Amino acid sequence: MSRVSAPLPSKEKSQAGSGCVRLFLLPFFGLGCFFFYLIAIQPLWNIWRARHWPSVPCRILASEVKENRGGKGRTYQAVIKYTYQVEGRPFASDRYDFFGVSSSGYTGKKKLVDRYPPGSQATCFVNPEAPDEAVIHRGPTHMLWWGLFPLPFIAIGSLAFLPARLLSGRSTKGGPIKDTTGRRRRLQEPPSDHLHTASEGAVELQASASPVGKLLGMMVVAVFWNGIVSVFVWDLWKGFQRGRPEWFLPIFLTPFVLIGFGLIAAVIHAFLNLFNPRISLMVSSSAVPLGGNLEVQWSFRGNVGRLRDLRIFLEGAERATYRRGTNTTTDEHIFAKLPLAEVKDTALIRSGSAHVAIPADVMHSFNATNNKIVWRLKVHGNIPRFPDVSEEFAFTVLPQSSMAS
Repeated sequence: MSRVSAPLPSKEKSQAGSGCVRLFLLPFFGLGCFFFYLIAIQPLWNIWRARHWPSVPCRILASEVKENRGGKGRTYQAVIKYTYQVEGRPFASDRYDFFGVSSSGYTGKKKLVDRYPPGSQATCFVNPEAPDEAVIHRGPTHMLWWGLFPLPFIAIGSLAFLPARLLSGRSTKGGPIKDTTGRRRRLQEPPSDHLHTASEGAVELQASASPVGKLLGMMVVAVFWNGIVSVFVWDLWKGFQRGRPEWFLPIFLTPFVLIGFGLIAAVIHAFLNLFNPRISLMVSSSAVPLGGNLEVQWSFRGNVGRLRDLRIFLEGAERATYRRGTNTTTDEHIFAKLPLAEVKDTALIRSGSAHVAIPADVMHSFNATNNKIVWRLKVHGNIPRFPDVSEEFAFTVLPQSSMAS
């Protein structure tokens, strides 16, 4: 008797999938929080602490624009050294504000340094509890805007704390469904001996990915990609402002920027898809053997009138995974495409039924390490000037010998 490797139960796949997604998202959250603390929280806390610090006169010892060279170009920092006295005791400091970071933009730092030439007098603010802590400017500066930079990474990382059913893009529970006798039941787990048998009664299929899951996935990719590219674009912009552009960099960045715009468009497309009509798909059995008949019932909820036509078909595909050099590649070949319904009447689109005979001479579902045979029900609904309805539902086709089971 032929035996077919069963896919993981939906609950186990949901838990495994959501676990991998959490491991991917948590570094975003951790690093985002760390840099948000350094760039925004800590400076704002120091500004709050310094609001009542007394002012004392100070004398400028030296002032210069310090240039730092790195792999991403030049950055600059205004360094102002000064001395002051508290209760007759001399102290020295080189802190101008609470945002002592190096950044691009030479002109602004040069203007700041020119305001404090060596030997000039100024006013600084001193911590009365720690006289060696002083600052010339104790308020916020434009550098505070950099505190917004980690927020997208925190937002993406926060998705790790969503329920598993949202992270995996599918329900973690077997939804209550009706069988052919009208009694309510739940979809059973595959048999323990990994041999699928056709179940009795109608079964409601779950889509491979929910619209919310698709949107969250596209947001993660778009923010990650554009966050990295934006750093180089910002350096390029500052180079043009300084009058020292790097002409090779725009040519190099152009394809990456275009990909970023494409990812933003994909996020918008996924967001608009949330407002599409949603389909519920019922099948006569959770698994059908080769040579058997599959009956499908569908119903839509939402504004079905926007759909101009509906196509439902059963598709079989072979997936082969192999190594090409150091890369792992997966190729897919569609060997069967069995139409179930092609409808253009709105009343028939809203709900209907169809059936298809599965040929006996094709390959049944199969799951091995490097080779798989997958079957899926695909739904496509055309909506003019709007994202189309496009859903995919995994399905199991059994070998003919399963009919005896």
